[in-house]
Amino acid sequence: MGTRIAASDLTWLMMDRPNNLMHVHGLLTFDELPEWDKLQEAIFERIVTKYRVLSQVPVKRRGHWEWVDDVDFSVDRHIQRVILADSHPDTLRAHVSSMFSVPFDRSRPLWDMQLISGPVQDEGGERCSPASTTGWATGSGWSNCSWAPVTRPQTRSRRPSGAPPNRAHTAPWRPSGTWPNTRSRTPWTPSNTRAR
Repeated sequence: MGTRIAASDLTWLMMDRPNNLMHVHGLLTFDELPEWDKLQEAIFERIVTKYRVLSQVPVKRRGHWEWVDDVDFSVDRHIQRVILADSHPDTLRAHVSSMFSVPFDRSRPLWDMQLISGPVQDEGGERCSPASTTGWATGSGWSNCSWAPVTRPQTRSRRPSGAPPNRAHTAPWRPSGTWPNTRSRTPWTPSNTRAR
C-alpha cells in the first residue's frame, strides 16, 4: 500500500516532462575525496532512512498518485563515481551542465548523486564535487538542503536541561531487505561492498 502524493508535490510531478524537467540540482566542492563506502553508508543512514520517499516511486493507482516502495531499491543505483578527463573547472562545468537535460527513470526513485573528480594524479585531483539531482516532487525542493549534512561528521549535540528527547530519529524507517541491494542474500557490511 502506498502513500498518496500531496497535491503540491503532485503538481511538480505532473509538470516534469522531458522538455520541462522539474529537477533541483546541487553542487558542492571538497578538498579531499571521501571514502566511497563511507559516503554510500552516510547517504543511506542520514538521508534515505530519514526521507522514505527517496526509496519510493510514483505510481498511479485507481485514479490517484501514490508513493510506493521500490522493491528493487539499492543506493548503488543512485550514486555514481565519475572521473573526468582532467581537473580543470571548465571540464567540471561542462559535465554538470550535461546533467541538466537528463530525465529521471520513473521506475526508480527520483534522485541521483554523482561524486565527480579529475584523475587523482592531476594537481587538484583529490578535490571532488558531489552533484545531486532530485525531483521537485519528492518534497518541493527540501532535498538539496539535506545533502550537505551527509558530508559532515555526525556529532551529538547536547540537549538543554529539561528539554524532551528528540524521538523523531530514534527508530528510522528502513527499506525492506538488506542494504545496499534489497534482493541480496548477504547482509550489508562495509567489507563486502565494492565501489562502482
